[in-house]
Amino acid sequence: MASSLPLVSEPLRSMVFAHVVSNQTWWTGIALINPGEEAAEVTLTLYERTGQPIGEKRMTVKAGQQQIGLLPQYFDWLKDKEQQGYVRVASDKGLAGFALFGTNQLSVISAIPAQTVPDR
Repeated sequence: MASSLPLVSEPLRSMVFAHVVSNQTWWTGIALINPGEEAAEVTLTLYERTGQPIGEKRMTVKAGQQQIGLLPQYFDWLKDKEQQGYVRVASDKGLAGFALFGTNQLSVISAIPAQTVPDR
């Protein structure tokens, strides 16, 4: 089983993963990589399909390190619950990011590129 994405050419301070799901059939994993020389303060915000924010996770990604996890690892309350929506990532430093989406039986896996969000 494999999936691929083009190499991230520019670190982003704001990005969106437009489709995330967590239920008995499907999972979504998100990876954030800090290529910089300083730690990045990061906020992940989970939104319902309707656009309503329903969860937030703040964390630090150390310089030269990565943070990888499934949705329920980022949002503990999702364990054993169904959720579909999207995730917005905001960081004070540039990050590379991507997501993977697949079935729990690993019969399907697909890469989800981060979409650029203009700085406000």
